[in-house]
Amino acid sequence: EGDIVCYRIPRQYTGIAQFGGFSKYAVIRESCLYKLPLDVNIGCATMIEPLACAVHTASMLKSEKNIAIIGSGTIAILLARYLNLTNSDKNIYLIYKHESVCKFVNEKICCIPLQHLNKSSMFSTPKKFDTIIECSGDASIFKKLLSMLAVNGRIIVTGIYNDSLLKNDNTLSLSTMMFSETAIQGSFLYNEEDFHKAANLILSKQLMVSDLIKLMPFEKIQDAFELPSSQRIKVTLL
Repeated sequence: EGDIVCYRIPRQYTGIAQFGGFSKYAVIRESCLYKLPLDVNIGCATMIEPLACAVHTASMLKSEKNIAIIGSGTIAILLARYLNLTNSDKNIYLIYKHESVCKFVNEKICCIPLQHLNKSSMFSTPKKFDTIIECSGDASIFKKLLSMLAVNGRIIVTGIYNDSLLKNDNTLSLSTMMFSETAIQGSFLYNEEDFHKAANLILSKQLMVSDLIKLMPFEKIQDAFELPSSQRIKVTLL
C-alpha cells in the first residue's frame, strides 16, 4: 500500500496476482532487473515486455506454413511483426476487430476482419490454418476457430479470459477437436531468454515499435483508460 510495494516471490505479477503497480517505489529481486542504456527511448523500452511475450509464443511454432493471429492489440501486432521478421517462409494472417490495426503490419501479412468469422463463405476455400494464435481474449470465437483449423491443427492461447472456455456447451466442441485431432496449447508470458531477445530487437531497432506508442502525462491517467480501443495500441504514462 501507499508509496512502496515489495514483491516477495517470483512470478507474482503486478496487476494480476498482486496490487501496487502505481506505487511510487518498488522493492524487487535484483535478478528481475534489466539495465537499459541511458539514452534509451522510454516509450520504446515499455514495449520490451509485451514483445517478450510474442517472442515466447513464436518459439512454440514448428513447421507450420499457414498461421493466423487473432487480435487487434499489442501482442497480436508485435507477434505479426516478429514473425514477419524471423519467419519469411510462413504465411501470416492477422484477423482483426479494428481496421486501424492494418496500418501497423507489413503488407506481406494478410489482414482479415474478425466479423468475417461469422460468414461461412470465408471458409469455403481449401485454405485452412495449421496454427491459430489467439490473442484477443474472446472465448466466444473458439467454436469458429476450430472450423478454421486444418486436421492436426493447433490453437495457441495467449489471451487472458474472464470466464472459463467451458462455461457453456456452445463455446467449445470437444467432439470436433477429437475428430480433427486438434491441440490447444497455452503460452504464458516469457522466460529470461525471451526477454533478452526482445530487448535486443528493440534497442538495436531491428524491430520498430515507436509508432505503436502513445505518450501521455501521468496526470492524464483517467483519459488514458477512457481512450477507445480503436485509438490506441499502447499507452505509456510519463
